[in-house]
Amino acid sequence: MRALQGAAASLAKLDDELHKEYKCQDFIDTVPYTARARGGVFNEELVMKTLLGAIIKRQDRKVIR
Repeated sequence: MRALQGAAASLAKLDDELHKEYKCQDFIDTVPYTARARGGVFNEELVMKTLLGAIIKRQDRKVIR
């Protein structure tokens, strides 16, 4: 479990900090998926955010509940 948390933290850093540090386009988008919080549903909204969030800023800023 600790390795998964470390991997999630590394991906979040790539998503949130890499473009700031290197002054480049933010092309990485991560979306944490918690099956319990979603009732086990991987829906269209989550897929769209995940796929398009790296290239469409509006999708990247969208909060999925």
